[in-house]
Amino acid sequence: MHYGFKRRRGILFWLFILAIASDPIIAILYNIYLEKSWGLEVSFFQLTKGIFLLPLLIITLKNVSAFRTVRLLWPLLMLFFYSFTMFLILPIPDSWADLVWSLRVLYIIMIFLAAYLLTINNIIQLDTLWKLAAFVVMAFLATQVIAIYAGYGGINAYGTDYGSLGFVSYAKTVPWAICMSIPCFFMSRHWRSKDVLMILISLVAVLLTLRRTVLLAFLLGFIIIGMIRFFRARMFSLYQIATLAVLSIIVVALSYVFSETELGYAFIQRINDLDPSQGTASGRYIFQKVALNYLLERGYIATLFGEGAGYPIIVLGERLQWFIQAHSDWLNIAIAYGVVGITFFIFLFVGILRMIISAKNKSSEILDMLIILIVIMFVCSIASGGLLESSFALPYAALGMAAAYLRNNFQTEIQDFVRIENNASAN
Repeated sequence: MHYGFKRRRGILFWLFILAIASDPIIAILYNIYLEKSWGLEVSFFQLTKGIFLLPLLIITLKNVSAFRTVRLLWPLLMLFFYSFTMFLILPIPDSWADLVWSLRVLYIIMIFLAAYLLTINNIIQLDTLWKLAAFVVMAFLATQVIAIYAGYGGINAYGTDYGSLGFVSYAKTVPWAICMSIPCFFMSRHWRSKDVLMILISLVAVLLTLRRTVLLAFLLGFIIIGMIRFFRARMFSLYQIATLAVLSIIVVALSYVFSETELGYAFIQRINDLDPSQGTASGRYIFQKVALNYLLERGYIATLFGEGAGYPIIVLGERLQWFIQAHSDWLNIAIAYGVVGITFFIFLFVGILRMIISAKNKSSEILDMLIILIVIMFVCSIASGGLLESSFALPYAALGMAAAYLRNNFQTEIQDFVRIENNASAN
């Protein structure tokens, strides 16, 4: 079924490509216009994302019948409708945060649906998403290197002269955008040379950001996939040797960086801050303790329904004089949208787990991608927050493509395509 689409690249294809490929550019421009708003406290970043959102919304709504059986869509839709309802109920200006939050969720829903629709109609394939991910990683790495050579190295947020975020001052955007791209280099069950190369390049970019949680997510996901691939292969086979070789390369590279470079020393100092006896994980332990205590203290109505997307900042602002969020999606959503919101958020991860089970049962090529993706998303949601921000659209594109691949009537065609891809890379 092709839902009225012709097998050619139309406006939806180009909107989808530009929406993801423009993330590095928009992130840099957002840094330039960081202190400016464009009416109703709408930032430059939100305005540019809105330019993509409107046509994506119009096109995908015309094909709504194609999405009714996509289960992963429903928790995202419920989060959107619930947050938008809070915007309508709560008084202005307190509710503006709910409007912005709901539009962020709507944006990633549109990216998810666009990827699903384009994949179902054979307009994009695995290689399309791989190229997009490679472009995002290389673009951010290029800005990091250019910033260092131009004398703008160092990361002010961490108080160090080492590392680089390129020309983006917001410490979370670059590292997580890079890390969220990494699962796209696991879209085969085999170690392809181009995948290994991009994994190593991504590791370099992550190390330059000095972001501990991102390195943790990368290593945890990589080790899990490495173990799966090792035990999936026949004993003493070349595939097992290749797996050990890739793991060894990562270990040796990290050992050298941490023991022989100033960048590694700066990274170790930040890792030491994770020890509660020596530090506070850049304040995370304090933020999250205060947020958790507030959740345990508030009334039943607020616990059940929440108090709005702006309330996590209000809580920490009143109690710590730091107007920031709790660095955890679970705590932020619990404060903002209560048990109702947390339930929808849980079902998002349950939906991804269902996709992993389906991929395993069908021996799908995208199984490894889904596994490392859920690991990275879970670590991000716990240790950093921002999983539902519109700057992290690529993982939802991957999920949309995966949902299309796992359709029963689409599986044979995809397996044939993957087999051709693997044969081409082997030759």
